[in-house]
Amino acid sequence: MKKKSILIYITNKVDLKARKFSKFYRLFLRLILYSFKFYLSSKKMRRQLINVPETANESIWCLERILRSDHHFRSQGNIPWAIFVTLALKYDIKHSESWGIFWPCKIGVNVNGSTLLTKSAKNLTAEQRSILSKIVNYHNAELIFIDEFDFFLIRFHQQNLEFSTFLPEVNHIYLRPKLANGKNGQRWLEVLTEIEMEWFKAGHAELINSVWAWSINSINHELCLNNHTSSKSNIKQLGSVEDLALHGLALFSEKLLNTVYTALAIHEETELSEPQTLETIRSVRVLFYKKFNEIHKYANSEIYIFRKSYVLHYFKTNNDLKNNKKETVINDTQIKSNSSIFFPFE
Repeated sequence: MKKKSILIYITNKVDLKARKFSKFYRLFLRLILYSFKFYLSSKKMRRQLINVPETANESIWCLERILRSDHHFRSQGNIPWAIFVTLALKYDIKHSESWGIFWPCKIGVNVNGSTLLTKSAKNLTAEQRSILSKIVNYHNAELIFIDEFDFFLIRFHQQNLEFSTFLPEVNHIYLRPKLANGKNGQRWLEVLTEIEMEWFKAGHAELINSVWAWSINSINHELCLNNHTSSKSNIKQLGSVEDLALHGLALFSEKLLNTVYTALAIHEETELSEPQTLETIRSVRVLFYKKFNEIHKYANSEIYIFRKSYVLHYFKTNNDLKNNKKETVINDTQIKSNSSIFFPFE
């Protein structure tokens, strides 16, 4: 069985309001040995600078890119993230059904166009849940809420649906969000219109007036997880839909793709005071360097560093990656000028 290690580091896109000397001391001088070793090792790897869509979730974007470059999915086809999340939640999947991941949301309009504000499933009123459940049941589907998470699932029986947008951040406002096209996607939009109309007629569409679907998928296999050992406490430890997706991908790929994908995403934090923030960032950068030292030597490994305006991609694969036609790959001159030992994350 093939193995691939993936390391993703996401820097905070907000400028730190920290004194220059404090920032330099804590984030460079105290990490100089790690930085120097990283610089020497990364010089031996292939590199790319890539622009990423603004709405893209960093980890999901990386894994979609890798799955397509490894030829597990078509370049323009949907990645079955709903299936991955469902597997991580310990639900068995049948050949004749589709699964979807959803958030309640507020769709609005301003002078710049339509807006999307996604909310937690816990914000749905009892009346909204009741109406939603009746409509979903009418369309031969089943509504599933998970207490530990802010989304909900819909299980479509005897239906083959495909729909894909972007993974939203709860309580974040998006301007002019793009919906999926296609015949199978249109079927979900018809159900969605019915939900919106019934909420409006019942007078329950003031704060939440629609539902946002990230991913709706079916597969041509049955997946039974009778031997899967995850418990509810294990699931709760995963923390987010992103963590569930990564865990579910590992289960799916091992069973059906003959590949073990091991992915680790490391995020910077900036919600603390200046000294605490710098210390926290220093700690997560040490973690990144240590993980990098573990995996960069393997023949099938990929490292992504998300900077403020682009992604720095290091890779060492058996076959060179084929760039996605929609990606903007920055030229090698810019790679050299932006790969300084002094600022590997800037």
